[in-house]
Amino acid sequence: MTDRGGRTASGQVTVVVNAPPTVAIGSPLDEATFLPGEAVLLEATAMDAEDGDLAPAIQWVSSLDGPLGGGMLSVDGLRSGTHLITARVTDGGGKQAEAAVTIVVNAAPRVAIVAPSAGSMPSPRDAVTLVAAASDTEDGDLGSAVAWTSSLDGPLGSGATLTGVTLRSGIHTITASVRDRGGRSATDAITLVVNAAPTVAIDGPAGGSIFAPGDAIVLSAAAMDLEDGDLGNGISWTSNLDGPLGEGAMLAVALRSGTLTITATATDSGGKTAEATIALVVNAAPTAMIVAPADGSVFEPGVEVTLAGTAADAEDGDL
Repeated sequence: MTDRGGRTASGQVTVVVNAPPTVAIGSPLDEATFLPGEAVLLEATAMDAEDGDLAPAIQWVSSLDGPLGGGMLSVDGLRSGTHLITARVTDGGGKQAEAAVTIVVNAAPRVAIVAPSAGSMPSPRDAVTLVAAASDTEDGDLGSAVAWTSSLDGPLGSGATLTGVTLRSGIHTITASVRDRGGRSATDAITLVVNAAPTVAIDGPAGGSIFAPGDAIVLSAAAMDLEDGDLGNGISWTSNLDGPLGEGAMLAVALRSGTLTITATATDSGGKTAEATIALVVNAAPTAMIVAPADGSVFEPGVEVTLAGTAADAEDGDL
């Protein structure tokens, strides 16, 4: 400055124009997905025209978990959900800068089959109702997204409750699966036995066969079951006159005289039964006895002789 007498004086000050710092997040990437408990590396660069490298001063904050720490660090306790991860830095002049990315800590969904119970044995053509519960920490109720499949019949339908399902005979693995919006999936499975009744057929003797008392009669039959296979050894034989006769695919028996109904019964492991029957006749010879005249009787020529006798049969009665 100059006064009126021409004298001058001067002074100076130093002014710092403080530009804000810059910050850029290197890890994690935006929209990255992590499992619960998985370590998440937090790393960023921060520069300032006046202060230089400010990376060690970066402070990390989660929108769900709050402050996470400073500098470069790894965190493994983030709660499930969608996090806005912010890296914030302040320079020596108080200027701030921040950058943010969104990440998802995605817990797998949960699914459980409620009905039917494992090991159930519906019959073929029975309408089976399938019920499951499914939920997800991030997405909530996922019941409508449950997909049902059978190891024998393939896809069955979708939904928390599926009614009117008919399954072919056999051993089924029924699986309920669900997938959340983050792509995580879960499954539950049970085993069902759709139990068809066995089949049994008598091979011998032929129906209507006739035997003599004391004859060794060989009974033979075959029995099969879709689930259990050959049931021949468990065939049970009965007679309407003699009662239980024994068990097996082949059985030799002696039967009392009369007209008999022979039944072969097969029972599978699920309690289903089947039977076949034949009619047999064990025919004892009839008996006859002369009542008159007496043995050795002597008659005059021309005398009328009365002949009398009796005849009976075990099956036919009085003959």
